[in-house]
Amino acid sequence: AAESAAEPAADCAQVCVGAAGAELVANELLGAAGVIAKFAGANFGKAAVVRLLERAPLGPAAAPLVLRLLEGLAATEVLSPSLPKAVELFNAAAQLELKRGRDVRYLVPFVGACDSSRFAALLPRLLPLTAAELKDPQFVGAAGSAVAAAGGLQGGTGPPLGIAEFEKAIRYRMNAAGTPGSDGAAAAASDLVELLIRLGSNPPAPHLRKCVLTAFEVVCQSSSAVSLLALQRALLRLSEEHKPLMGGTLCPLLLPRFLNDCARHRPNLGVFLCTQVMPLLVRQGIYSEKERWQGFLLLSKRFLGPRPPHALGALLQLPPMPLAQLLAVLPNAKPQLALFATQQQAQQQQQHPGAPHPGLGGAAFLSPETRGLLGI
Repeated sequence: AAESAAEPAADCAQVCVGAAGAELVANELLGAAGVIAKFAGANFGKAAVVRLLERAPLGPAAAPLVLRLLEGLAATEVLSPSLPKAVELFNAAAQLELKRGRDVRYLVPFVGACDSSRFAALLPRLLPLTAAELKDPQFVGAAGSAVAAAGGLQGGTGPPLGIAEFEKAIRYRMNAAGTPGSDGAAAAASDLVELLIRLGSNPPAPHLRKCVLTAFEVVCQSSSAVSLLALQRALLRLSEEHKPLMGGTLCPLLLPRFLNDCARHRPNLGVFLCTQVMPLLVRQGIYSEKERWQGFLLLSKRFLGPRPPHALGALLQLPPMPLAQLLAVLPNAKPQLALFATQQQAQQQQQHPGAPHPGLGGAAFLSPETRGLLGI
């Protein structure tokens, strides 16, 4: 059975029934691939079956059956980087992938067996192209070169993944980490979000950055694979890295851009962004670096109110100079900020006559310069 599994489906069909029935028999073989994989894996060992598949012809006729067999082998294995059999299976698939033109599709069913460093190295090669980009030979070539370089490959890589194939890879990774909603799945999804933001924020080739943005959009929209909690963990963790006022590190360059994408695709993230992430970035000096500050201004435009969720409380914490820059770029923010500040002051005075709480952002606790900028 394992020996037969290595033969291309179309050629087998030609031998059995001739050209007229080739497609029918090929489909039957593909449908039986799961059964074949289960039988062969149980009798010969799954890693041995993967190594046997190295003997399959390299033409396009064999590829669908080989991929279906790999999926069948992965479906009956617990994939974890802590399990030696799972790691052996991934290593065997890596050798198969090497001999079949560096096509990352042969690794996709086993991504759950990668540890964090190995998955980080593999991720650039999993980045998807849109349907329009896949039809553009120049873009495919440029993106392929950029992806190969980011993945540390010499001599290029196989054809890039489409969006549906990337989604499948992410599902394999998340399913191996744990059941939906589990801590393991949330941690894996959070790590994926962080890896994508870091990869896109490094100064990569433009084509690679475009692929990262496409991948991030898919991740944001895939609520079943990447939960709201996973997104929040990653975004907060990356925001906490920004400590230039203390002589520390900077957050990833495009973090504000990715925050904006999250807000667009996951509207229920708005309150979290306005009450936790944006105030944190303001306190830690997001305005001290030009490109990150410009991204933050675009994010601020989305949350100017007056209806919640809005970031008016966070923006009132800006020092006078960056606040003046914000008002110059977003003049509509001035009346909203002034109204919010005075409303907060009135509310504080009702709740705590004569002693409003400074943490609530009342106008009484704004600096004279800020009050002047807002006309209060």
